[in-house]
Amino acid sequence: MPAKFCSSKPLASGDPAEENGPGALGAGVANYLDKQLGGAWGAGERLYRSGPWQAGTPSQGYQLPFTPAELFAIACAPSSSS
Repeated sequence: MPAKFCSSKPLASGDPAEENGPGALGAGVANYLDKQLGGAWGAGERLYRSGPWQAGTPSQGYQLPFTPAELFAIACAPSSSS
């Protein structure tokens, strides 16, 4: 099953299996991430999301207005420079 949020195609270097086990695709990592991002965690159901959106300090933790699913979608989107 192809990943919804990020491409499940191997990168240029491939998705190598090692003597310790399969690579990420063979282990089902893309499927796991899709299920997490498509559920309550991906929707940010337990995150405070009412702002204000100001720069925080590292000790304050996550401070962006995006849900985890939105953040993954932005990170996985093809860049306009490629």
